[in-house]
Amino acid sequence: MRSPHHLIAPLVALVLSCVAWGGVWFLFSAVNAAAATHTQTQASVESASARNAAKARMHALALDTVDKRARLAELVHVDVIAAAKLIESVGPAAHVSLKVSSASEEQANLGSTSGHPLRAVGFSIDAVGSFADIIKAAELIDTLPLPIVSQQFDILQLPSDPSGKSAPQWQLTERIRLFTDNALSS
Repeated sequence: MRSPHHLIAPLVALVLSCVAWGGVWFLFSAVNAAAATHTQTQASVESASARNAAKARMHALALDTVDKRARLAELVHVDVIAAAKLIESVGPAAHVSLKVSSASEEQANLGSTSGHPLRAVGFSIDAVGSFADIIKAAELIDTLPLPIVSQQFDILQLPSDPSGKSAPQWQLTERIRLFTDNALSS
């Protein structure tokens, strides 16, 4: 029979191998946890960096467009009555009888400029003259330094003079929209 001393060496080897494997497992767990923490920290840093870069781009864009936004706010700061007078001044320049027959505030969701709501004012314009002069008047209206959009444009030949002594007359009816941050004056 064997003596108990012979069993001690294998038992000590078994215990030491279990302790060694436990150490390997602990070392593996520690390295794995450190790698996960490093990955999480790196993702957090990259996310913060991306947010800061986006903020910097937005700030640069806001600074870059400050002059353009100020110019736009200045462009739409138009007095409606002065705009109507400017439109009517096209008549003599184009050699036609031109008048703004109506102006009305239109419903439009246009936002705001510099804290003032942006409004749309519709103008109806009537003009009578020769065909060439009517076309010239329409071109002059489109080139006015006003934020306007032509919405409707009609040209109609008026009935001729029965005597045939005068040139045929044409009538222009145009509907335009003016964008302004001023209210329509009563």
